[in-house]
Amino acid sequence: MRKNKLIDLRNQIASIMVLFSIATGLAQTTPDSKKPSDEQLYSLADKYLKSSIKKEVNPDGEVFLQREMGDYLALANKKNAVTSKPDLVEKHDELECEHNGELLKEYLNRPHPSVKTMVKYFTEASKEFDVPVEILMAAGQVQSNWAQVSSSFYGSWGVMGLIESDFNNQIAVAAKLIKSTPEAIKTDAKTNIRAAAALLKSYQKKTNPKGLEDWFDATRELTGLKDEEMKTSLAERFFKVIKEGSKTVTLWKEIIDIKGNSVTIPSNKNSKSSTAKISAVQATAAVDYPDALSRITSCNYGVGRNGYGIDYYFVHYMATGTYEGAISYFNDCSRTTPTSAHYCIRNSDGQISQVVREADRAYSQGVSGYPQWNGAGVSTEHEVLATNLSMWDSQPMLNAAAALAIDVCDRNGVPKTRRVTNGNRGIYGHNDVNTGTDCPNLTTARWNVLLAKITAGSSTNVPVPTAPTAGQIYVSTPVNFTWDSAVSNADYRIQVSKSNAGWNDTDGFTSAAAPNSTVVVNDVVNTVKTYSWNATSAAVSESPVGGTVYYYTIRSYSAATGTSKYSAPVSFTPKSAGCTLPGSTSITVDNLAATLAGAWTSTSATAGYIGTDYIHDGDTGKGTKSATFTPSIPQRGKYEVFINFTAGTNRPANVPVDIIHENGTATVTVNQQINNGTWVSLGRYNFSAGSAGKAVIRTAGTTGVVIADAFKFTFIDCLPENTAPAASFTPTAAAVCEGQTVAYTSTSANATSYSWSFPGGTPSTSTAANPVVTYSTAGTYDASLTATNAIGSDTKTITGLVTVNPAAAVVAGFTAPLAELAIGESITLTNTSTGATAYAWTFPNGSPSASTAANPSVSFTSAGLKTVTLVASNACGSNTYTMTFCVGSNTTTALETFEASAGRFTQAPTTSGSTVGIATTSTLARATDSYKSGTASLKAVLYDNTSVATDWLVRLLSGGGTPANNQAFVGNQGSFGFWMKTSTANAGATVTAWIDDTDGLEELPPQAIINNGAWNYYEWFLPTAAGTTITTGNGTVNGASVTLDAIVIRQGNTANTMTVWIDDIQHNYISGCSGTRKMLDIADDAAEVKTGDGLVAYPNPTDGILNLSLENNTKSDVRLYNASGQQLLNTTFEGAEQQLDLNGFGRGIYLLQVIADGKTITRKIILNK
Repeated sequence: MRKNKLIDLRNQIASIMVLFSIATGLAQTTPDSKKPSDEQLYSLADKYLKSSIKKEVNPDGEVFLQREMGDYLALANKKNAVTSKPDLVEKHDELECEHNGELLKEYLNRPHPSVKTMVKYFTEASKEFDVPVEILMAAGQVQSNWAQVSSSFYGSWGVMGLIESDFNNQIAVAAKLIKSTPEAIKTDAKTNIRAAAALLKSYQKKTNPKGLEDWFDATRELTGLKDEEMKTSLAERFFKVIKEGSKTVTLWKEIIDIKGNSVTIPSNKNSKSSTAKISAVQATAAVDYPDALSRITSCNYGVGRNGYGIDYYFVHYMATGTYEGAISYFNDCSRTTPTSAHYCIRNSDGQISQVVREADRAYSQGVSGYPQWNGAGVSTEHEVLATNLSMWDSQPMLNAAAALAIDVCDRNGVPKTRRVTNGNRGIYGHNDVNTGTDCPNLTTARWNVLLAKITAGSSTNVPVPTAPTAGQIYVSTPVNFTWDSAVSNADYRIQVSKSNAGWNDTDGFTSAAAPNSTVVVNDVVNTVKTYSWNATSAAVSESPVGGTVYYYTIRSYSAATGTSKYSAPVSFTPKSAGCTLPGSTSITVDNLAATLAGAWTSTSATAGYIGTDYIHDGDTGKGTKSATFTPSIPQRGKYEVFINFTAGTNRPANVPVDIIHENGTATVTVNQQINNGTWVSLGRYNFSAGSAGKAVIRTAGTTGVVIADAFKFTFIDCLPENTAPAASFTPTAAAVCEGQTVAYTSTSANATSYSWSFPGGTPSTSTAANPVVTYSTAGTYDASLTATNAIGSDTKTITGLVTVNPAAAVVAGFTAPLAELAIGESITLTNTSTGATAYAWTFPNGSPSASTAANPSVSFTSAGLKTVTLVASNACGSNTYTMTFCVGSNTTTALETFEASAGRFTQAPTTSGSTVGIATTSTLARATDSYKSGTASLKAVLYDNTSVATDWLVRLLSGGGTPANNQAFVGNQGSFGFWMKTSTANAGATVTAWIDDTDGLEELPPQAIINNGAWNYYEWFLPTAAGTTITTGNGTVNGASVTLDAIVIRQGNTANTMTVWIDDIQHNYISGCSGTRKMLDIADDAAEVKTGDGLVAYPNPTDGILNLSLENNTKSDVRLYNASGQQLLNTTFEGAEQQLDLNGFGRGIYLLQVIADGKTITRKIILNK
């Protein structure tokens, strides 16, 4: 046996492709507001049944209808080859689930009471037995859709589903109550209804029931089921029909319209019987399919699979009976003939119940002598009444059925393909296997729907179109599309085309991103699963045109799931705005009404004709014979013409058919060797009201028997001059600048003339269909269009449509915290543009490569010069600004780490003659009592020289006073820095470095010492750190042979001893760049408080709270950067006095940037907390 692989399709069901019919989504119970139209239901009947309908009227006025049902029921002879699998012995594998399709066909082929006659039967039975007619009608709708049917596999009979079985003898009891026979109850609709009414009365135990709710317990008993839970469920379905109403079509093309009635559906009515307790226990049993309810039976199945693996998936439909009836029957352990199925699926909502575990054998196939079918199969019963056409197209059931089939097949490695050769692993219908019992089978069309869903469901993430449905006509405009998708927060692309040629699931109708003359919609939808098509736009080339066949397809995209395949094209035809449908939208003309030229012979030899017969030319008199079919057109309009005929190999493949219409005659060649009994479209044409239009079958040039049977003329759309205009135009909103134009386009329906009004525009009026208007003055303006034809006029006005902006100039600009940066290092750019409302940045080799943010952050992925471009724009123009950055690889050279020794710092602090203010007892040596990294640092202990009152200058020599021994830099680029920690430094103490280069000895700009007992990093950017000339030189480190002369500490005279620890002296260099890596130009005096730029920032250094004062009471944008140029804070202040809390940041040097009144002010801020 194969080992099952666990998969979860619960999130996949929504991605199953839906092949819709005209009645998609019609449930058995339908609230009045959502009921289908009569035309939809009549089309549904025409879709499934082609045979003619005969009508009989009895002397008492009762009407009976009759038609042939064989093709509809798809009963087939079982001639498939037998598998060669070994016949393993199994005791019960000959047992089966008998649907008896031939008996059902015999019942349905009989004359059947019309809907009006059935209403009479229900009403009379209600009065005779004093029971609610609402319950009788609702029960009849759920059980049979008001059809007298043969037995279900669990023994329910007739309109009311009365049961005769091992456990319930309702029919025998009812026969005594109404003094009739069981046979009459089984065969006669009126007797069956009377029997149900008598039983309902006998089940009523309340002496004076006051309302329908008081009949609920009696209704439960009327179901005839043994399982208490299923009794309640089925009775609740009856009451749901009473409450919500129902509208369906019969097999004889009549409407059953049950109006909704106010009623409360009782709850918690299950009896506390032993059966109910058993069901509760069973409900805990594990299921094989996660979305199934557990209704596992303890009987009516075979334990294990008798050596077989799972090779087949069997599709059954019930034809007669209900979901609840099947489950109750499969769980009845008192039966003498065990039958069952693994799963049952409810029609209305797709609820799935598992009855038999997949590890065991269900008795479903009725295959005496061929145990492999039950032994290797998983079977599913689908609740579809053969007499309720709407149930075939239940999307909840079909989606659930496809998802279940996918799950079972995928877990067991069964190919998801329908098989017709016995023994091949795959999906089978009941009658597809040899010696199967007689069941109504699925037609090819029904198989295609289910198999397409299974195929589509195996491909994840494909959206599922839900509206318009396939083939839908009279779609209102604007056209509102909806779809389902299993992808969370997906974006979608929808394409609408006037042709389905060239479609594929990768590109849809086109791989291009713009619409064209054929693909009229090619648009992107973000997140939502709806789209409205009406006016034109950049993604829409034309508005919907009434009477035109369109096709639409959709795909999804998300970062998590990627791009899906396109959904299969769905066709639809919109109706022109203002078009009123005629009272009858379809006119059928039978051969009996045709005008004949020459001798034609009538016959009914081949099935598939409309009416009572068809005629043929006998393959004689070619060119002299014709048959003219003349419809009585109720309303001028566009009609689609269909032809029906009986096909055969002795028919011609080139029968000429002339369509005589308003605009002339069109000749269509018809192949009568194919499409038997099918309405074949001959195209769409304009017809005048009356009988001027015709369809003519000719025999000229044909070889073979020409058939003339019937034509159908289906109304598609009104013609423009017969429809009042509907004014509309684009754009619906526009923003331009002074002196620019707006191009207006009329999208009005059925208009023949136009009258525009453009206040404030030039011209101010127009009669053109698509005028262009110039606006010279800033402001907001309305636009109005009156569309007119011979029927009338319509006006549309859009207030405030046009916004005309002043022609404001744009000046682009931005600043950057660094001119050079390392690969992967991020900087934030500050936008200083004026007059702009939109920004477009491009970053070559950047991450991101582009941005529309005002102040984007970017890093670069490769070295070199990178020119960043900003295009700043508003509605009236744009301006461009560029800045070039150098990007390179960052190299850090450790000059001194002090891990092994004091390095080049071997001299006492007073060795240098420049050192003053400290005592000769001061020391400089490697120490291990504190360090930034590793295990050691350089420690200086500085004592005051008490003999003099002199400010301190301490020069800690790098090379012992000999420049040749100094620590050398790697060139004169990049930055230099070190970590330092101090104790007892005075306020105002500073640290710097003296640098030797070929120009002389120069001092870097001093930085304030942060005396907080912690390690702080001090850094200088070379060669732009303008400092002081110590000996010769130019004050800037830009000469060759750069070396570190000394680290220099200054502070005022003090009696305190100062201890200094220094660690990890380093030189950072970005290769390939000039070395001008620096922050924005700022004042070098860290203690500076006020300058002429109007910004005061104090105290500086700060312990965490920084006070800001601006000259003007204004709105300011305040930003903070670290020494690497990374933006840490971006906020806005109102007013002249503000406080900035920096306690959330670490100690160090920061750049403060304040933008106010179009001016940018910067400060270097020392955070000393």
